[in-house]
Amino acid sequence: MVELISKVITLSKRKTSIRLAEAEWNALDEISKNENVKRNNIIDMINKNKDNNIGLTCGIRMFIIVYFNQILENYQQNYSLSTPEKNPILSAIKSIL
Repeated sequence: MVELISKVITLSKRKTSIRLAEAEWNALDEISKNENVKRNNIIDMINKNKDNNIGLTCGIRMFIIVYFNQILENYQQNYSLSTPEKNPILSAIKSIL
């Protein structure tokens, strides 16, 4: 089972607690580093632009998926699904076990 980690962040001058898996926090930190934007600013942007029918945690998870999916689409590298060490699907599944 994946352990959720709670962190208190400030959104629009209000403190709130968010629970994400370690891999999700790491992904946000990686995006923050790559884009040179503070993690809290990214979360604030997500909060302000997400559909009001979904929660912030769900919005963050969707953002992470879309962000890395766009990178994959832009990467244009051929890989074989039969080669486990090059298969991003198998690699991602192994990382959540």
